[in-house]
Amino acid sequence: MLGSSPSSTCPGPAAAIEIFADQASLADGVAEAIASQLRLGIADRGWASMALAGGDTPRQALGCLASLDMDWSKVRVTLTDERFVEPQSPLSNQRMLNENFFQKGATRAGFTPLWSANANLEKAADTADGYVADLLPFDVTMLGMGLDGTDRLSQQARKRPCPALQVKLPR
Repeated sequence: MLGSSPSSTCPGPAAAIEIFADQASLADGVAEAIASQLRLGIADRGWASMALAGGDTPRQALGCLASLDMDWSKVRVTLTDERFVEPQSPLSNQRMLNENFFQKGATRAGFTPLWSANANLEKAADTADGYVADLLPFDVTMLGMGLDGTDRLSQQARKRPCPALQVKLPR
């Protein structure tokens, strides 16, 4: 494991890079790291929250996470971003979570969607901000990144324009 330099000006623990032998090991490692943070949140305030990325990259890790033993009834989940499509759409991150995370014990976790049946994107974003406010601070925030180093949301938008919702945190 490689750590950051001691002279780092970032608050909190030193950043680390961990190298895994294969995709399955990576998925297990990510799941264990997330579970550890969630357990700390539960121990600290009685509940924990996480904002998860959609897409192909986290899919396997979320399946592993859902299999871990923890009190999922004390965990609240939302997304870091969502396309402005109905939750049943193949483009929906909520659908990906339903198919890959909300399985096994994780079915007891609470879910706060970003999508709502508002007529326009701005109203939907305002509604999502209201939903998410009760989950702050997040114990875990998973961000997605495409293979080319860009975020998947921008990459997808270039292929097929699709309005999207993204969490705005208060300043």
